[in-house]
Amino acid sequence: MGKGKIDLILSVFTLSLLVITSRADAQGLTEKQVKNFSYHLSFGDETVTLNDGEYEKGPPDYEQVRLDSFVIKDLNGDNEPDAVVILAQNSGGSGTFYEITALLSRGRDIVQTNSIYLGDRVKIEKLQVENKGVFPLRSGSKVARIRLDLLTHKETDPLCCPSKKESRCYRLSEDKLVLCSDNH
Repeated sequence: MGKGKIDLILSVFTLSLLVITSRADAQGLTEKQVKNFSYHLSFGDETVTLNDGEYEKGPPDYEQVRLDSFVIKDLNGDNEPDAVVILAQNSGGSGTFYEITALLSRGRDIVQTNSIYLGDRVKIEKLQVENKGVFPLRSGSKVARIRLDLLTHKETDPLCCPSKKESRCYRLSEDKLVLCSDNH
């Protein structure tokens, strides 16, 4: 095989790689981005950058934040992958404070929604996104429902051991995470 043919094959191969790479970059939100995002925390009102799902700051202002769970799926009906994320935060005491937030794809940008506090030392059992396309908003667009099954505390439960089963439903409304209402 001559040098010209080899150069042509290499050029076609390189071009193919460039096309595959740009398609991969254009696919939206990835697990790696979720695990390495700079999150604004509602509990403590600060921003931390996770590294592979973890953040830790040493004394004197100890703080640990970890990615408890997440689901990547289209949340707002724009056919781009978004994510619903549960974060757990501990500041050195016995409490671990949980919150739920969402990351929305905006082309190549990722935007965090508001966060909703879930509780201290709750136990997340299941997080899922239901994209059935049967939940129209008033504007006519489709929005997913986020279902969260967790254990919270009864009045008689010790803080270590929540036993009250709860199912909560969240959805996006004008790019804000809200509890579902019966009408939507």
